[in-house]
Amino acid sequence: LMLDKSYGIGAGASSLIYALVTAAGIGLSVLMGVLTARYGSTHVHMAGIGLRLLGFVLLLIPMFTLQDHKLVLATVGFALIVLAWSILSVTGTALAAQLSPFSEGEAMGLMNAALALAVVVGTLLSGPLVGHFGYAVIPILGLGGLTISLALATNLPERETNAR
Repeated sequence: LMLDKSYGIGAGASSLIYALVTAAGIGLSVLMGVLTARYGSTHVHMAGIGLRLLGFVLLLIPMFTLQDHKLVLATVGFALIVLAWSILSVTGTALAAQLSPFSEGEAMGLMNAALALAVVVGTLLSGPLVGHFGYAVIPILGLGGLTISLALATNLPERETNAR
């Protein structure tokens, strides 16, 4: 809805972008495993957060300026947000298993519960917030949450990597 109302990207186009970028992300998941083994889960996870931050910045810019380029900025921003999910999914799973003080199975269960809770809270709050502040609140809140995530990720311990 935001892509349509704010940037003129209709449902068909946004669905196609999402499908194509998600398909690319499937291939990226294999590469993320290699990069995680080489550089460590924390570093690759922070790169994924950074990529998603960039996506939200690109979505936010046309809300306030550069109206001539809003379609391109929104398309690229949306694509980066979707693509970053592959990175965050692989590295988040690895970090949950690595950093858990209890079994990996329990860690995965808690991680999935936290993700589900985030979806529920985001869904419940986004409608009233958009109704009150407009669609610009979505990338603003995304930037805020990702900035906090990046700050927290800088303090994560890193295990030894397999290769240098």
